[in-house]
Amino acid sequence: MLVAVMEGRLYAFEIAGRPRFPDWQFHRPSTDGLLPHLAELIALVSPRWTHYAVCGFTGTSQSSLIAEGPMRPAEFIICIGDFAAVRGIIESSDWR
Repeated sequence: MLVAVMEGRLYAFEIAGRPRFPDWQFHRPSTDGLLPHLAELIALVSPRWTHYAVCGFTGTSQSSLIAEGPMRPAEFIICIGDFAAVRGIIESSDWR
C-alpha cells in the first residue's frame, strides 16, 4: 500500500508513526476498489492542503455539489460522476 501512496494512487497520512488511509477513497463496487478519479483528486489536494483540510473537505457536504441535496465530494463523484465539479471547488477554494 505504501508504494501506491508514493505513486499517488492512494492517499495516506501519518499518525503516531503509522500510515492512515481515510475511508472516503475506497469504493468496493469499482473494479479496483477505489474512488473513481482518486489519483486526480490526490494530485490536486496534496500540494495545497494539510491532511486535516483534505479530510475536512472530503467529509463535508458541499453546497455546490447537489443531487438530492448537498453531497460530499466522494459520494458526488460516485453518484453523479462529475469530477470536474469537484475539481472546480478544489481549484477555486481556500480550504486550509
